Amino acid sequence: MFENFNFAKLLDLKRIFETTPGTFFKFYKEFAIFFGLLFVLGFSIRVYLIFEKNKVWKKLLNRIKTLVFTVSILGFLYLFFRSENIFLFSSRFILVTILLTFLVWAAVLAIVVYLKLPQELKNYQKQLLIKKYLPRKKK
Repeated sequence: MFENFNFAKLLDLKRIFETTPGTFFKFYKEFAIFFGLLFVLGFSIRVYLIFEKNKVWKKLLNRIKTLVFTVSILGFLYLFFRSENIFLFSSRFILVTILLTFLVWAAVLAIVVYLKLPQELKNYQKQLLIKKYLPRKKK
């Protein structure tokens, strides 16, 4: 896969901002598999959310689902534009933007998981404990 890969071309700004890079895309299959797996992950999270009771986990999984669906759909659009060689939309800059968006969004979610999630889970458990002992309406 990486036998003929030239790392100098990877950072060449002229190559990245080229508006019509051509229809030949060496990593088309790999990116199609990657975006397809993201779509399947998003769909499986969506199905799992139907059965999830914990509101804190549901909120986090909903954010992850939004991330993977957005990136997978944008990625498939990019692959379509690249295969059709559509001016400006098939630019390598679009792919770099999609991948950087995915990485930054995933990093923000990781920060939320490590910093906010434990506190939110504790608050949710306290709320459930208080709600357990509150009087309910009679049927």
